[in-house]
Amino acid sequence: MYLLTTATFQRRPVFENRESAEIVLNSLRYLKEQGRILLEASVVMPDHVHVVVGLVLGTLGEVMQGFKGFTTRSINKRLNRKGPL
Repeated sequence: MYLLTTATFQRRPVFENRESAEIVLNSLRYLKEQGRILLEASVVMPDHVHVVVGLVLGTLGEVMQGFKGFTTRSINKRLNRKGPL
């Protein structure tokens, strides 16, 4: 099991927006449903996310890259913006 924390770029409160926070949670659920992670817990804060996960498929780097990439693209599309989160 891993306890992971990932923060937004320059600690911007991107996840204050409810839709953005839901995208993060839905992305974690998707990884769980696809059998890539065991999701034990998650907390979305205004400028960071905590997760407790176990790896099932892929490396930690691969899972985080997929999670962060998908989440960033989805939130940027929803908020009509570009750049890092």
